[in-house]
Amino acid sequence: ALLGIYGGVRRRAARNQQELSQEFEKRLAALWELKTQRCADIDAVSSEFARLLAAVFSLAPFGFLDDAAKKALWHLGYNLGRWIYIADAVDDLEKDQKTGSYNVFLQRKYCSMAGLKDSIREEASFNMNYSLAEACKAYELLDIKRDKPLIDNIMYLGLAKKTQDILKGEVDGSV
Repeated sequence: ALLGIYGGVRRRAARNQQELSQEFEKRLAALWELKTQRCADIDAVSSEFARLLAAVFSLAPFGFLDDAAKKALWHLGYNLGRWIYIADAVDDLEKDQKTGSYNVFLQRKYCSMAGLKDSIREEASFNMNYSLAEACKAYELLDIKRDKPLIDNIMYLGLAKKTQDILKGEVDGSV
């Protein structure tokens, strides 16, 4: 039943938002290929997911956005997408190991889960904090008029706290 619904939504999106639909399909195919290849390069995999979210942010049909806002939204989406991908990969390490699911970090050589977590902590911390800082820079370029205090809280406090919780392994629930 869901496939039928998804198919209709997908066809309607492809018809109404061709550029976004094409970019979405391109990025999903690239992600699938990297996953199939069991890619161990965090930059390659997170960048594909980041480009997917960047397209969603910048190609959405908001008629009132100028080119500068679309560019800022692209950068915001890209960096949030990168943060999300890396955060999820770090958070799902043990679950993915148990289920045999693809995880970019599990493609590396490791003797124990604790050893793997130690070996990726600094890299993950740098990448997540860098992506979050870049997302905040892009966010600051936007002229937010509605719910700005709430979004500010999420961007500057919530995501920073979630980053630290993920790196410490203290996430309760999904990323």
